[in-house]
Amino acid sequence: MNTSWTRHILAISIISLSVLGIASFAGIAIYMAPSADRLETSQMVFTSVLPLFGTWVGTVLAFYFARENLQSATESTQKILSRALNPHTTPVTDVMIDMSRATKRVLAPNESPEDVSLRELMMTMQSSGFHRIPVVDAAGIVARVVHDSTINEYASGRVQDPSFADTIADLETQDKFRAAIRAIAYVGTEATISDARVALGNVDLCNDVFVTASGLRSEPALGWLTNTDLAGIAES
Repeated sequence: MNTSWTRHILAISIISLSVLGIASFAGIAIYMAPSADRLETSQMVFTSVLPLFGTWVGTVLAFYFARENLQSATESTQKILSRALNPHTTPVTDVMIDMSRATKRVLAPNESPEDVSLRELMMTMQSSGFHRIPVVDAAGIVARVVHDSTINEYASGRVQDPSFADTIADLETQDKFRAAIRAIAYVGTEATISDARVALGNVDLCNDVFVTASGLRSEPALGWLTNTDLAGIAES
């Protein structure tokens, strides 16, 4: 016999017999009660049986509907994962962080990246829960990417308390920090995840890849892929 059909028959039979049994016991309890207590007994049976009946109805609905929804969700997830697990064919546009929604520091028209306060960047990262923040100009072109680990290392090497009147200009007085926040890779919108990984590896100290229309540094960033994002996508 078909397994699905057997499951349906079994479920209907169990529910039907259970409802019949509950109704029978309720009727017997009311019938056997003394006349003076019959109203009270009826109320007690009603308040006891109704939640039980509701539970059975809920079980049936869950069986017939939640199961289908779960199957559909599982199939959708498998389709997404099957694409995500193929770095050689999955375009970066499918997995990138959209820059229109990314937490970033946008420069004012006459402001340079060097003017940006490290304290401001650190507070923004702490409030947003992120550990890095891109600094972009008004057109959306990425100028720097500052990580909290870079600021923390810079601060720990200070003799005086960097109560953070310090700016990116101060940070860049040390070559290693200057190199770290300028280590940025770029790919075009036609690039795949594998292309992004190659671009990341081709830039020393790089932890961030930005997606632009043609893969040029001089173009506005459309999307962003971190080294963590790229590492989390398994090879197919």
